[in-house]
Amino acid sequence: MPEKRILPFVRAAVGALDRTGPELIDFTVIGDGHQLAEARSIAGSRSGISFLGRQDHDHVSELLADSHCAALTSYGFDNQPMTVVEAVMALRGVIYCDPALREGLDGPGIQVPAEESALADALIELATDPQPVITASRAAVTARAVFGPQHHAAELIKHYRRATAHAGGTGTR
Repeated sequence: MPEKRILPFVRAAVGALDRTGPELIDFTVIGDGHQLAEARSIAGSRSGISFLGRQDHDHVSELLADSHCAALTSYGFDNQPMTVVEAVMALRGVIYCDPALREGLDGPGIQVPAEESALADALIELATDPQPVITASRAAVTARAVFGPQHHAAELIKHYRRATAHAGGTGTR
């Protein structure tokens, strides 16, 4: 979908690859949609960027585990922040553009500019100095607890108890 900004991301990736070559940086695009053909056209036959199309959830987890980080390049609107959850659960950092995105990104997030040429610069910078990527992956160890079932259950119980207490119940059921 256009709000994912796949086309600006692919143009930034192509710009980065044109300056560094595929020896330094490599991109894998997962997913499909009506912009996939245009994204592939932008990339052409360039080495260093591959399009895998739609993948099942388990394979996405494997791909993330084999990557250095994930990219979430939406800006102003994102209807599927599952990317953050999937990356963090795979102990990977998330390159993201939108400063309004917060959940799960404190630590594992690497904020980069949304504008294409500045995004390309940031991608090259991360490839030449991977320390922020390593730091983000390490932070994902702690951050993923927020997305785990134990944390989710504890939050539900807390809200249930608060709601029943306000409704005159004991909140101890």
